[in-house]
Amino acid sequence: MLTCSFFGHSSCPNSIQPELKKQIELLINDHNVKKFLLGDHGDFDVMVLKAIRELSQIYQIDYQVVLSYRPQSYNFFAKDPKSIYPEELAFVHKKYAINYRNNYLIDKSDFFITYITHSYGGAAKFANKAKNRGKTVINIADKFSH
Repeated sequence: MLTCSFFGHSSCPNSIQPELKKQIELLINDHNVKKFLLGDHGDFDVMVLKAIRELSQIYQIDYQVVLSYRPQSYNFFAKDPKSIYPEELAFVHKKYAINYRNNYLIDKSDFFITYITHSYGGAAKFANKAKNRGKTVINIADKFSH
């Protein structure tokens, strides 16, 4: 089963939502992607979760929110019934948890949809790592002028 994950800046404009949803639908329809792994931090991940929930009402797709930290009741993402906390992260120091989670996403995914407007930071680092591992990376920020 083909899988898609997401990397994006924690802060991003709501105006990207239609393009994000469009790119997810293209992967579903053109590449038969059926599984989606989502992160759990920031605006981009909230937009992804919203889009995936909407599309799961239309398409037969599955998703999981991959938590970086042990689930906490106050965490918006941890409340999703499809959230998981990979056992590989259980013994990782909190300082490195997001990096380990992102590597987990790279290992488990074939495609990535990203929102990256600059070449520094975690989103850019892991998108480049995915490209270097031969994964398909679609940056929706390329559709917008900066």
